[in-house]
Amino acid sequence: YSKRNKRDGVFPEMKTNPIEDKKFDSDSWFCYPAKVGDLLCFIYFNVKFMAQGVTLCNLFDLADESEYRNRKPDLIYVYGYEDGKDNQAFYQDETNDMIVALLSANDDFDYFGYMKKMVLTLHNVQKINHRELPIHGAMVKMTLHNGETKNIVVMGDSGAGKSESLEAFRNLSEQYVKDMKVIFDDMGTLLLNPKGGAPLGVGTEIGAFVRLDDLDTGYAYKEI
Repeated sequence: YSKRNKRDGVFPEMKTNPIEDKKFDSDSWFCYPAKVGDLLCFIYFNVKFMAQGVTLCNLFDLADESEYRNRKPDLIYVYGYEDGKDNQAFYQDETNDMIVALLSANDDFDYFGYMKKMVLTLHNVQKINHRELPIHGAMVKMTLHNGETKNIVVMGDSGAGKSESLEAFRNLSEQYVKDMKVIFDDMGTLLLNPKGGAPLGVGTEIGAFVRLDDLDTGYAYKEI
């Protein structure tokens, strides 16, 4: 039913907290506590945008109570605030090490891309703040018929052929590849390994760190 089928414009940073003076009717809002990679994001959405809010479960794991109770979120995103404007911006709260963002209720924003992409933008900014490298790409673990395993990262713009390349590996390389496991296929992060050795990779939609040289000896990541 959504009124748009693409996303336009930019998601700028502002110097003041966009939700500091806002009022919310609890009967009109839901909160989806999402695990975006290893970050906790409280995504508040207006009931008028229920379809976009529920669809989040296809992208981000829902944190359970033990993972969000009495814990400060890393990110807060308010989607569909009825202020009669077309506000879309985020604020970096350095004091609390948190990023806060707001998007107005507007027909121009009535598209799931304004839910997904904004959350990923907040994730990426926070990762950069913590000296980690977010990437738009895909990562896959390949197991060859001789038992050797390799992890491959493919990066590129939207439409460049990242997912298609992975599918081509699957379809055209059966004589070489025994098994493939996708680690992430849209947004991920590369970071230095605190224990040394190969860097680690983590996706925004899964809950495991992996070493880039050998997934099977990767380090388990601590759940939120």
